[in-house]
Order: sequence, then C-alpha cells, then structure tokens
Amino acid sequence: MKISSIREKVVKEVNQIPEEKLAQVLDLIHHFRLGLQLSKKKTAKVTDFAGCWKDMPEDVYQDFIRDITQRRHTAFSRRKNRETDIS
Repeated sequence: MKISSIREKVVKEVNQIPEEKLAQVLDLIHHFRLGLQLSKKKTAKVTDFAGCWKDMPEDVYQDFIRDITQRRHTAFSRRKNRETDIS
C-alpha cells in the first residue's frame, strides 16, 4: 500500500472521530511520534559502539571476554547471596 493512500486513510479515520475525543487522539499521535524519535536516538547511541573491538587482536579479545565473564559471574553470585539471605 502506498504511503499516500495510508495517509489518506488515517485522515479519513481521524475525520470520523467525535470532536470531544480529538484532544486524546492528538496526545496519542504526539506521544507516538516522540517515542519514535527517542527510539532512533537510543539506537544511534548503541550503534556508536558497533565495531569498536574490530581491530583488537584475537588473543586480547579472548582475554577480554574471559574477564567480562568472570566479572559477571562474581557480581551475580554476590547478588544472589544477598537476595537469598533473609537475616
């Protein structure tokens, strides 16, 4: 379906909404649009780091992964102990 025909259908639907409900529809559309903008910004921030380790030598990368795995294991095992300790 073409964008222009979708836009026309949206306009037709909005034109059928009772006047007392238009403010709610406007809020919905506005917040939906803002949410899309925020989502794009978050995606851009995350992808800024994409490929940041691509030039890292394999042995250094493997050490890095092992270190992260160990740190996560240590952090989560401490948290698990705190969560199960009722005293």
